[in-house]
Amino acid sequence: MTAAILLLAAAVHVHGQGQLDIAIESGQVNLYLTAPESDLVDTGNAGQAALETRFARDGLFSFSDASCRFDSSSVRPSTAFESMWEDDPLEAHADDNKDEHSTHEDHADYQISWTYECAMDPVRVRVELFQRTRLERIRFQALGASGVLAGELTPDSVEIELP
Repeated sequence: MTAAILLLAAAVHVHGQGQLDIAIESGQVNLYLTAPESDLVDTGNAGQAALETRFARDGLFSFSDASCRFDSSSVRPSTAFESMWEDDPLEAHADDNKDEHSTHEDHADYQISWTYECAMDPVRVRVELFQRTRLERIRFQALGASGVLAGELTPDSVEIELP
């Protein structure tokens, strides 16, 4: 989907915060969540397989005004974030936060994507991610037929009126 490419922004690795990009076009809804791995799964259960088991499925989003069917999902390391660490700047601040960020793996971000097929473009989505993660805030941007919308979700505010 071409519209989805327009939404992808540079990843900013902030613990407790994720980025949700939503693209809606001709009844297809694509959602992309980028977040630190440590906010998505317990460190003892980390890795792509654990993330796939936990998130690569239906039930994390509900569309209250359109008949939508879950189509597919995927989990992958966020390459946008990885490219930021090519020169391994952790060496430069190795003594700064040894307990909090002691290895490169502590900085892993993942992108999880979901695709839904809908009878018509939905105008509202409920995001059910907070009870399954350690995320405290999810910034979102959505692109639809009537424009672009950006905002922020919290555990107390989980619905988006889509453009």
